[in-house]
Amino acid sequence: MGGSHSKNPTTDLASIASQIDQSRPDPDGHKKWSSYDYVVVGGGTAGCVLASRLSEDPNVTVCLIEAGKTHEAEFMTSIPLAFSKLFKTGVDWDYETTPQTALGGRPIYWPRGKILGGTRSVRLFILYLRLVSSIFLVQLTASYIIAAQGWSYKDLFPYFRKAENFNPDQRYPDVKITDHGVTGPWQTGPQHYPPAPIHKVLVETCKTLNIPFISDTSSESGTLGSTEFVSNTDKTGKRSSSATAYLSPSVLARPNLTVITQAMVEKVLFDASVADMPRAIGVELSNSPGGPYFRVRATREVVLCAGAVGTPQILMLSGVGPRDSLEKLDISVIKHHPAVGQHLLDHPSCGTVLFRTKASNNLTWDYVGAPLAGAWALVKWLFTGKGPMAGVSFPGGAFVRSDDPSLPFNTDAPVRDNTSGPNSPDLEIIWMPLLVLEGGTKRPPKGVTGVSMGAMVMRPLSEGSISLKSASIWDKPLIDPNYLANENDMNVLVRGLRLILRMAHTEPFCSNIEWTKSDGSIPWLYPGNADPEVISCVLYISDEALRAWISENGMATWHPVSSARMGKDIANSVVDANLKVHGINGLRVVDASVFPNQVSGHPCAVVIAVAEKAADVIKAAS
Repeated sequence: MGGSHSKNPTTDLASIASQIDQSRPDPDGHKKWSSYDYVVVGGGTAGCVLASRLSEDPNVTVCLIEAGKTHEAEFMTSIPLAFSKLFKTGVDWDYETTPQTALGGRPIYWPRGKILGGTRSVRLFILYLRLVSSIFLVQLTASYIIAAQGWSYKDLFPYFRKAENFNPDQRYPDVKITDHGVTGPWQTGPQHYPPAPIHKVLVETCKTLNIPFISDTSSESGTLGSTEFVSNTDKTGKRSSSATAYLSPSVLARPNLTVITQAMVEKVLFDASVADMPRAIGVELSNSPGGPYFRVRATREVVLCAGAVGTPQILMLSGVGPRDSLEKLDISVIKHHPAVGQHLLDHPSCGTVLFRTKASNNLTWDYVGAPLAGAWALVKWLFTGKGPMAGVSFPGGAFVRSDDPSLPFNTDAPVRDNTSGPNSPDLEIIWMPLLVLEGGTKRPPKGVTGVSMGAMVMRPLSEGSISLKSASIWDKPLIDPNYLANENDMNVLVRGLRLILRMAHTEPFCSNIEWTKSDGSIPWLYPGNADPEVISCVLYISDEALRAWISENGMATWHPVSSARMGKDIANSVVDANLKVHGINGLRVVDASVFPNQVSGHPCAVVIAVAEKAADVIKAAS
């Protein structure tokens, strides 16, 4: 391997890569570049796993390249409840979608982690869900079912367990340790700090509505029912990401692993001497727009792990994508790949439904937002690892089927079965034990407490896209999730919103709400706190009114997948069942963009398992 190495991680490109002069083409220059067996692009959820597992073999060299900082430099990423302090900062890509027609023409904020560990290091969700039922069963075409072979739950089960280090808690005896892995690097377990009391109220309310309680969404019982989420926090109350789990000090000390941070991969480089089958030979990277430019060589493979936004952007900037789109930006086409950036899927949400609770009942964590109480909670976390700061922002939720005739959806809005199996959900109801106003940027009035709830479509039919704004990696791509373009997705959300409203009129939740007249004085309480004495019954609000509310308040769940999806051929997919890019040698994709369809829950645990399996696939091919 060429080049010298600094202590991991490093921002000094000159010490580990080869600077080049773009004005002087050198056909044989790649033979002189600093070289590694594997170049992994993106140090997010999947990239940290790949770099760690591939570098276990001391006879291979691995270079991991991350655009953001090291996680060790960002203290706030370790505090579970501090997620909102990371939004729109230097560790956030701070994306925004194109205006969404079905959401009132609004662009939607998309936070993505720009840091080792990726989005998992900055997300409000730190939930562990294994999604037992038919993870990648896609019912659209036979080719997709064939393509997904080898990626069923049964196939991924050993990798879920390999990744996981489950920490049991005697307070939760119903969570069985035998359902989890106990020797992996990724810390999981019952919530380190007990949920706020409103969580138990909502679980009991679900039971009243015949939604059963399940102790663990990673057990063979599946996910249908209400639950208290298993979380990704360690024994000290800190957030566990793929960076903390897989890039431990001992891993970073490996002489065969080089980790580069704060460097942008401008493009993948190819040997196109064989026109029908170009080969990826390395990447070009820089620290700033306009250079200087550096290159590293991959003697075996380049592996893209840049996520559902970054991976298709890099592919297209490298000349791999829809021909017409690339030629419009004067990008030389290496391989016409029509599916790159297409078929983007996210879990759309109805928006945040707010309920004011009786402050005297002390049900929520709203007090943490006050300066003195918040400071005390932080001090408690620093010294003991306990308190609300160690808590999970969304302690629980319920997974249901929108076509379940036993549930009180109170609507005739039709829905089709797009689930991944008979025991799989297509709708999630989730709750947070505090009031979130204007995305968390505004505090509720003094003395006002409450709970924030939402409904999410688990298996959306509306597909979006990632496309290029320019031919520069320094310009953010165009993100169009195309939310709720398919009427079925809107109908599922209407049913979810009605179920939330029914919960508010069901005991014991109903008795804990501080009912407030809907006279416009507190507009953010509509439709949750609509006084049943003013409106004969909030459940009779029309579907049209609820659709209008969703259009005005609907939002992203930030679970993008499938923009470089797995499939049988190049016409409608990007990678094959071994995650190799169709028609290109030496190039794979390992991240959520390869999902052939959206999963029926939160995708992080699936991404980790996919990366664990991909590492074995790559090792076997070497």
